[in-house]
Amino acid sequence: MMRIALFGLLLIAAPLTDAHARECYEGTATINQQNSGKKCTLQEKGYYNSSAGPKTHDGCTAAKADARKKLIARIQKSCAPYVQTNAPCTVININRCT
Repeated sequence: MMRIALFGLLLIAAPLTDAHARECYEGTATINQQNSGKKCTLQEKGYYNSSAGPKTHDGCTAAKADARKKLIARIQKSCAPYVQTNAPCTVININRCT
């Protein structure tokens, strides 16, 4: 009987841990592998950054812009024109969307 009561309490408590999670959009910035040629190092070509925003069109756009900004800060200037953010945003569950 005690096991059943404990299991019941665990089932009740489980949804409470996700109560703060929100659905947000995640936007990602990557390096264009095909067109960057020698303008980006092999290491830079493997870089990417992601960022989150509210689950709206503007939130997706802002997440992509922030991901782009973060990625450009990590690479040399000659590689910056090859940063791309054309992949669709994906829905993620996190505590804050910003």
